[in-house]
Amino acid sequence: MAAMTMNHTATLATLPPELLTLILPQLDQISLIRLAGTCASMRSNIYDFLQNSKTLDMKNIQKAAFMFLTRNGSVTSLTRLSLWAHPDRSMVNLNRVRKFVRQNRNLEALSLVNIQLIDPLLDVIMKLPQLKFLEVSHVKKSQILEVKKLKKKGCRVSVRVDSAVVLIYV
Repeated sequence: MAAMTMNHTATLATLPPELLTLILPQLDQISLIRLAGTCASMRSNIYDFLQNSKTLDMKNIQKAAFMFLTRNGSVTSLTRLSLWAHPDRSMVNLNRVRKFVRQNRNLEALSLVNIQLIDPLLDVIMKLPQLKFLEVSHVKKSQILEVKKLKKKGCRVSVRVDSAVVLIYV
């Protein structure tokens, strides 16, 4: 009788969701995009992961990664968001940043570095009810008084200039 051989090839797509929840947080944005492009079930798993994420760190993010992570308004339950654009490159449409912040109403900590703080974005930030920490750069003089109002709400604010924190409101 011939010996039976079984081929057990495990792929990420065949892993149980419990294991994926341990793996996906370890990946950077570009790896998430590439993995999402492998098959429909993996894309679905990644969107589920993003939907349930409380923290998103997008430092030195590339435009393609930002577009992927903010697509379809699927990320809406964040409490911490770090969005640092590369200082020498235009990253994303500022209205898309504004919409993304508005969709995450429970943000407690928000870092927007190397992103121009346009007035409509500042209006959205001012309406975040849970905000406890705000880090920004590119603040116009006309916006300083508005930013100072966050202090009255119990929010700590730091303003960066050339990668150094120059002003902190506690």
